[in-house]
Amino acid sequence: MNTISDFLPENITSTAELAASAGEKTNELGQSEFLDLMLAQLKNQDPFKPLENGEMVAQMAQFSTVSGIEEMNASLKGVSESLQGNRLLEASSLIGRTALVSGNAASLTEEGLDAIYRLEDDATNITVSIHSEAGEMLHQEHIAQQSLGQHQFHWDGKTLTGDTAPNGKYNVEITYGNDKEKTTAETLVPSKIGSVSAISGGNELMLETEQGLRIALQDIETLQ
Repeated sequence: MNTISDFLPENITSTAELAASAGEKTNELGQSEFLDLMLAQLKNQDPFKPLENGEMVAQMAQFSTVSGIEEMNASLKGVSESLQGNRLLEASSLIGRTALVSGNAASLTEEGLDAIYRLEDDATNITVSIHSEAGEMLHQEHIAQQSLGQHQFHWDGKTLTGDTAPNGKYNVEITYGNDKEKTTAETLVPSKIGSVSAISGGNELMLETEQGLRIALQDIETLQ
């Protein structure tokens, strides 16, 4: 019995080459090529050994499967693009809101600088240090002890010399323990969201704060 491959042109030995000759990708066979091959098979079949009904049904089923998969892929792509657009639109409502995120960079404003530090255990000899972006120590204070959990910290902007630091970004570092074994506490800082963008093909949303910090949506602790 003749098969589809028996009716390919002499200079083409595979369906992949046929697709390539039509300007398609070499690893794809489109609906048009599939139909052309099937019609060629029917026109050139041996009249004494015609294509059996079962074989015809099987090839038609194969064609329907290929066509259905293509249509399903196109539909799923459309749904995915729609969902991505909706997610980005919904996330844009976060712009202007304040998020509490893990990090050391905090902003000093007219109201001062606020941060939260998290202790995994009861701690003693807690030291809060404020540095400029250049690394200069501007403020330091000591706390005798605190219980485990979250604790708020506020700096009014007064430096070690008694001057008032200008508004801007500063680094907060909070450590505890003795001199031989110092532990750095996790710092959470409030950051105002300035923009939202989609990455990784739109599957992940990134938020950029006014301090220039880029954070994933799922990394936000709380929203205000």
